[in-house]
Formats: sequence, C-alpha cells, structure tokens
Amino acid sequence: MEWNRLNQRAWDERRVGKLEESVATARQMVDLAAREPVVVLTNSLNTLADFYRWQDKFALADPLYRQAISTWEKTGGPEHRLLGLYMNNLALNLEAQGHFAEAEIVLQRSLAIRMKALGPAHRQIATTLNNLAQVYRRQGRYNEAEPLYYRSIEMLENVLDPVHPEVAESLNGLGLLHFNRGQYAAAEKVFMRALAIRQKSEDISLAQSLESIGGLYVAQARYDKAEVAYRRALVLRQKFQGPEHRWVAQIYADLGFIYRSAGRLEESEMAYKISLDLREKALGPKHPHVAGSLNGLAENYRIQGRLGDAISLYKRAIEIIGDSFDRDHPAMANALGGLASIYSTQESYESAVVLYKRAIAIVDNSLDREHPRMAALLDGLAKVYIAEGDQDVAAEILLKRALGIRRATLGDSHPDVAATQEKLATLQQKLGRK
Repeated sequence: MEWNRLNQRAWDERRVGKLEESVATARQMVDLAAREPVVVLTNSLNTLADFYRWQDKFALADPLYRQAISTWEKTGGPEHRLLGLYMNNLALNLEAQGHFAEAEIVLQRSLAIRMKALGPAHRQIATTLNNLAQVYRRQGRYNEAEPLYYRSIEMLENVLDPVHPEVAESLNGLGLLHFNRGQYAAAEKVFMRALAIRQKSEDISLAQSLESIGGLYVAQARYDKAEVAYRRALVLRQKFQGPEHRWVAQIYADLGFIYRSAGRLEESEMAYKISLDLREKALGPKHPHVAGSLNGLAENYRIQGRLGDAISLYKRAIEIIGDSFDRDHPAMANALGGLASIYSTQESYESAVVLYKRAIAIVDNSLDREHPRMAALLDGLAKVYIAEGDQDVAAEILLKRALGIRRATLGDSHPDVAATQEKLATLQQKLGRK
C-alpha cells in the first residue's frame, strides 16, 4: 500500500532530522488518504500536525488536530481510543503555546476516553497523566502535578520496563517538579536516572535530559559543566528540530545566564537577544517564555547600569506573566524581584520594599518557605533595609533566614552562601554582635 510506504518514509526522515522532507511526505500522505478509509485520513492529519508541532508551527498544527478529532468523532464515536490520541496531541499543541486552561480540559477528556477504551493500566493512560502533570507543573500547581507523575512512572514501569524511554520522560518531568520546588538533591537523583536511560539515544530525548541536568548545574553554580551540557543539547535540538525552535531559544537563554554569571556580559546579552528573537517568532510576543528572555536581558541591563532599559523590560515581563498565569505564579516573583532590585539601586526604597514583599508572598504561597528563590528575595529586601539605615535588626533577621535556606539547598561551597554570609557578618559587626 502506497500510504504505508509514505508513512514509513516520513518517520524515517523525521528520525534523521530531515524536517522539511518529513513534512512534505506527510502532506502526500494526507492527499493520498482522501481516497482511503476515514481512519487513514485522520491518522495522516494527526501525523502531519505532529510534525508541524515539533517544528513549533502551532498555527498549522491546530486545525489539523481539530479536523482529525471532528472527522473521527463522526465515524468512530465520541469514546473511541483514537479520539483520545488526537486529543492528547492537540493538548500538547495548546500547552506549548501557553493555553493551559484549554489544554487541561482537552487532556481530561482524553484521559476519560482512554480510561474507558483501554482500561486503567494502559501505557497511553500513563502518557496522558504525564502530560496533564506537565500542564499543572508549568502553571505552578505542583501539589496537583506530583501524584500524577508518580502514577505515570509506576504504570509505565509495570507495563513496560524500568529502563524504557517512556519511563525516562516521566522521570524527567518529576525531576523538573523537584527542581521547581528547589529540591535539588531529589531532582538530581531523578534526572540522573532518566539520563542513564537516554544516554545512547542521541536524539531530542537526550537533549531534554541534558538541559535538565544543565539547569541543575547552574543552580549549583557548576557553570562549566552546565555549559558543556547545554552545548551538547543545542547541537541535538538544532539537528532534529531546526535552528529556530523554541527549545533552541531556551538553551540560548540558559547560556545567557551562564555567561552573565561568569562576567561575560557581551556574550550573555547576545545569547539573550537570540533567545528573545526566536521566542517572539516561534511563540508570539506575549508568550510566557518570552517573559523569561526579557527577565534575563533586563538583569544584564541592570548590571550594566542601563536602568531605564531594564525597567521597561521587567514591566513588559510582568504584564505578560500576569496575562498568561495566575498573578501569584512563581514566574511573577522573578520579575518583581528584578524590578525591586532596580528601585533599590535608584534609592526608591519604598517601591522596592513593596515589590520584594509581594514577591516573597508569592514564593511563600506557590513554592516553599525554604526555596532558593525565597533566599534571594530575602537577601534583596535586607539590602534595602540596610540602605534605609533604620532597619538593621530586621535586615539581620532576613539575612539569617536567607543564609539558612541557601546552606540547606545549595551547600556551604556555593558562592551565594558566601555572599550572604559576608553581608550578614558586616551587618553584625555594625550592630556590635560577637
């Protein structure tokens, strides 16, 4: 059958990174499928949509997924297992664009269909649970995400094998959840297990694990190791997803942070600008990932003394995050803290205190009182109190708390621990403490 031959060719092209060729072949499949049974057409539409999604061509993928869903719903009925597959993939397309509310609704329906059609222990149930956990995690709904990741992992280990690639996918998601919560030791354990499964893959899945490990190394100030991991991931992403993919943009943002931490500000600014440009092109100017690049670039400008430019970028990031998420999302705390640090530099202490306190409340409510991000905000607020000149005792309390958090989460050898310790020692000397 000609369709089978084209289907095999499209996936072979996809596996070796021939992106445009795979899309062209998938289009031929759709054209040919018009003369075949309905299931061949809907599967062809789903495959072409997948290929577009993997290239971040979400606007092209969306109508294809919806056409596959509406066409098969009329033929196979509203509870057929294929409908669950098409809805799962539509939800991934929505989640990638930051449309979390609709993605959650579609995934819940996919899960219900799959549970009824396949039974509660099927691997596709585990896949949907993992995807729903990701939607929750990206919204900062960590308590809802955690049990879904564990259920997904347990099901896949039972149905497949503890070292199966699909197990690694859910493990990596669980590791990101631990990382988001500032639980770095737990994150490293899970990341390393996922990496061990994927080590020989040399594909996108390996890139994902390398990026996760790289992020952990950054948090631990192991910048040389982080850069090696990110550069290896960058090669894989560019090969299999093209040079303008949103995950390529993410790696450039991560490299921007590494370069800034090493004092390589020109390289950092260039990396952040590449990241911002790619994200705006792939995702649109109001996507929450764009806010991440804006935050990074704004921090560079702050360090360089370009405070007006930095304020403008931080305010744009705050607007995007507020429109994309609940206003208490952890990402909001990052932008507010950055803007507060500028107001502190400008000696606008009252405004800085308001923003720091709001950011601290967000972290307290959405993450954990012992999260590393909390330590950074406490440190910043303490700096403002010291500068005001009449809040030294309050500043001492904040610095002690920040130091305790940083020691517990980062270890005594981390440079942030040393910086907070030095600041506290100076203040205590001023207060006459022994």
